[in-house]
Amino acid sequence: MMISQPLKLFLLFFICITLICLSLSSSIPTQYSILGPNLDKLPSQDEAIQLFQLWSKEHGRVHKDLKETAKRFDIFLSNLNYIIESNAKRSSPSGNLLGLNNFADWSPIEFQEIYLHGHDAHRQWPKAEYCTFILRLEE
Repeated sequence: MMISQPLKLFLLFFICITLICLSLSSSIPTQYSILGPNLDKLPSQDEAIQLFQLWSKEHGRVHKDLKETAKRFDIFLSNLNYIIESNAKRSSPSGNLLGLNNFADWSPIEFQEIYLHGHDAHRQWPKAEYCTFILRLEE
């Protein structure tokens, strides 16, 4: 059985497009997050502040005062710690990868009250552990 030239070209084109799509799909988890898969430990205080400032700018966060900024930073760090610990427990590179999304400065309780309408989530969320970092304001 002979396959015509146009059919061979179509099959070759289809295979190439499929391979390109598959190779690009591996970047999907990080395109929605500023946290890529290479962050495997909690950053230093300075790195955490820079990451929070970058994340806040990217998501348009403006806080009303320093107290609110400090609260959001503490929640951000708690969520970042949860993300790093969860990603470290992945059993394979193709497993779920968590990252910083637009809810990274929300506590699990805030998210639950607004989006789950007070229903208990099936997941046990970590208790927020507040860190004692001092925020430096940029002048």
